[in-house]
Amino acid sequence: SFRAYEEDGAGQLQAIATRTKIAFNFANSSTNLVSITANGNLGLGTYGFGTNAEKVLAIYNGVEPTTSPGNQIAIFSVDVASAATLGLRTEASVAAETDETKFSHKLPIRINGAIYYVMLTAT
Repeated sequence: SFRAYEEDGAGQLQAIATRTKIAFNFANSSTNLVSITANGNLGLGTYGFGTNAEKVLAIYNGVEPTTSPGNQIAIFSVDVASAATLGLRTEASVAAETDETKFSHKLPIRINGAIYYVMLTAT
């Protein structure tokens, strides 16, 4: 079912699914844009969240921004070596550390168009 109404000057928009787990879905004719599931998952460009997901933010790969607007960051999903990873666009520059030998794992993150690695050590 679908309801839209005005209540005390504050607009309300509700979409309630009775046959699926999607509580709200906003899409155009060819693309899912935003979905919210009954258990609190938020999808940008997707309604797939993985098994047993609750209160998860899922972001489908999109188009990386080429500029850095002031006073904000952009978080997005981007392919690196054919696998989706976290992308960031920031106003700030990235500090360099070159000694990779101290770490056991690295996670690729795309920031402002370049791939950086978050260096990790497993315990």
